[in-house]
Amino acid sequence: MEADGAICRSGVKITADVLEGNGRLKAIARAGVGVDNIDTGAATRLGIVVMNTPGGNTISTAEHAIALMLGLARNVAPANQSSRKAAGTASTTWARNWQARRWGSSGWAASDRRWPPGPWPWK
Repeated sequence: MEADGAICRSGVKITADVLEGNGRLKAIARAGVGVDNIDTGAATRLGIVVMNTPGGNTISTAEHAIALMLGLARNVAPANQSSRKAAGTASTTWARNWQARRWGSSGWAASDRRWPPGPWPWK
């Protein structure tokens, strides 16, 4: 199949064989960070532009990290399993208060730098 452009994610490998078999291809866009799944040397040799979207999901990743930490703090997964088994009730599900804990994220990833400084819905 020939196309003028291609959009791929990390699970798709675009090799030199694929690139050479398509005479119309002008651009490849990688949804996400990095282009390690694309043979950039072959693409350059064939005049195909390769690009990515490194900051496209940074805010979503930071929000997801907060959601996971809230789930850990409130024991959401064990409470869900207990409820599905009908073995527990609300009184037997132990959860920590978010306010009483210090939580954070550290690192150099873009989502760590976008960690929301406030306003938080708690003190």
